[in-house]
Amino acid sequence: MGDDIFVVSHPTSKFHRIQVKTAMGDPKPADTVYYQFNVRESAIHNPNGKADYFIFCCRILNGWNFYIIDRGALSGYVKNFSFGTASSTNRVFTFILTPGVAGALPTTTVSGHSIDSHLNDWSAWPVI
Repeated sequence: MGDDIFVVSHPTSKFHRIQVKTAMGDPKPADTVYYQFNVRESAIHNPNGKADYFIFCCRILNGWNFYIIDRGALSGYVKNFSFGTASSTNRVFTFILTPGVAGALPTTTVSGHSIDSHLNDWSAWPVI
């Protein structure tokens, strides 16, 4: 279901458990790329669950896009915006990366909602 990593915040000594999900992508017409991730519903909605954060890693041409979403935000997206599709005890998220047109930046959506604000947002862990 994904790998877990552990991070300790130096200033606060807070211990974070992070679930890392990776996908290679499935190119579609017009240079749009689809990435699918499975996450346990209990990991999303349980405040005492395993993961404090999820990092969704999407392989792009010569590198990776990282979407860092904390558990509370992801739970809110599921509850308020119907993010993903329920599948047994899991939720399937389809990230859709659409290239920019006429100089615009590319965008990434899940269930029709932008998640661009989470792209490479490492602010939860300041550089030490």
